[in-house]
Amino acid sequence: MDVLRRRGVEVRRVFLLGAAAELPAVQALAPAIFGAQVVVPQPADYAALGAARQAAWALGAAQGTLSPQAPPAWQGAAAQVFEPGEELAVGQAVRQQYGATRDQIHPGAFDATS
Repeated sequence: MDVLRRRGVEVRRVFLLGAAAELPAVQALAPAIFGAQVVVPQPADYAALGAARQAAWALGAAQGTLSPQAPPAWQGAAAQVFEPGEELAVGQAVRQQYGATRDQIHPGAFDATS
């Protein structure tokens, strides 16, 4: 996340998937730690859904019923959205501590030039 931001990428939201995303503690702390909106979609097999949608789009384009230039508008999954709140300062402190520890263990691996 830090590398992306240093390269000018504006991180507005983060998607959390998997079992840990359903933990209340993760949902409560993740927005503050990431400093961004956190979206937790309903559990599903998203890799399989993505593959099925790509296949449906390719078939539709081959049959002339869908445009090959733009994907169809698929309905998004229901999701919970969590915003950074009063804990943002705590999350930033945790990220600073993490960064300092990471840099001690892996010096130079995450320099600003990375």
